[in-house]
Amino acid sequence: MLSGVDPNGNIQNGLALDFVPFMILKGDQLTVDQYRNPANYVYRLLARTSLSLGTVKGASSNDKSARIAGGGLRATLFDAGDPREDTILAKCLEDALSFPPLPAGTVVPAGELPTGFKDITTAAQTQAWDQCKADSRERNWNRSAWDIGAAISANSPTGTYGNITSSTKGFYTSLGYGFDNFQSLSNPTGLAKNSYVIVYLQYIGAQLQPNPQKSGSFFLQNMPTGAVSYIFGPSSDFNLQVTGGVTGNLPQGRPSTVSYTVTGGTEFKLTDGLWLQLAVGGSTKTTNNNGSAFVLSQLKFSLLDQQSKPPTLPRPGVQ
Repeated sequence: MLSGVDPNGNIQNGLALDFVPFMILKGDQLTVDQYRNPANYVYRLLARTSLSLGTVKGASSNDKSARIAGGGLRATLFDAGDPREDTILAKCLEDALSFPPLPAGTVVPAGELPTGFKDITTAAQTQAWDQCKADSRERNWNRSAWDIGAAISANSPTGTYGNITSSTKGFYTSLGYGFDNFQSLSNPTGLAKNSYVIVYLQYIGAQLQPNPQKSGSFFLQNMPTGAVSYIFGPSSDFNLQVTGGVTGNLPQGRPSTVSYTVTGGTEFKLTDGLWLQLAVGGSTKTTNNNGSAFVLSQLKFSLLDQQSKPPTLPRPGVQ
């Protein structure tokens, strides 16, 4: 479920679904060794390719338009911080799951547990498991990666299926550089530990925009965008960001303009799976926006960031 405000100040409500088709269909058949095999790049690419489907509708009287249906595809061409390729993480998890040593001379029949063992997960082992994941995030939060994506949506000025008048198309690429080669990743310092630079390019074609001068009226606009961000992160739970961007506003039948935006902000972790983003910035005047300073805030919640227990294994216990 989505609810938010678009760049023009209009309230938007909608529903979205994001998933990885390859992992749903073949994920349980793919081993880590197969995934890491240099010859299996296609496996890694498919496992890092997600499909998004959604719909959103304007909720205010100034914007009754709707994107009746939309879909997008995102692929990560390479990711130096892929946790599935993190051998340090794999070794840490293996150690966390290791069996305690048995007394000398102990003989355990095949398929049975040693005397005094139960199928349990100890608190210490769960803590070790979570620490492995936290250490991996700390090492890999700013590793270099390259994403590309494309999307398309059907637009209706009235918000009804019978009045679809345009189709918006979008393309983007995002290249992140984490200064990987400046220091040893086993003991990173300086830029390799706390800095990240992102270069972002995007093109949106035939985007339906509400006319700020006439309520209930819309026009189509093409919008190429380029931006560069620098992120300083003392830890994986907190970072500072500054972004500069330029956008071409190319409306159909209207004068074209170029707008510039500068934003500074912070992102920090409130608790497991819950993040708060704060940003302040300003933009210059465009065809459908007068340009002004702004303050933005956003809460992000992720079930994937929640603590998870490791697999249940035989541990010493009371029979």
